[in-house]
Amino acid sequence: RFKSAHPDVGPPKVETAMSDFREKIDNLDVRGISSSSVVTAFGLVVALNWKDAVNALVGRIIPSGSASSLLGQFIAGFGLSTVLR
Repeated sequence: RFKSAHPDVGPPKVETAMSDFREKIDNLDVRGISSSSVVTAFGLVVALNWKDAVNALVGRIIPSGSASSLLGQFIAGFGLSTVLR
């Protein structure tokens, strides 16, 4: 049972809780959430494609067998981070 330190406070009303729940459901923008999720998914696919393209470009400029390939990847990452800010 619900016990309160204050005598004027009782257990929450089920009807009030259900009406609050229904109001929140009615205000939920399902279409907006769905379209935002789809756009975000496409954005992730595009970002992964660009990652592969940049990796291929760095691989052509600095061959992977050379000792400086890791340094080249760090330079490319730093350069892209600087340009995209």
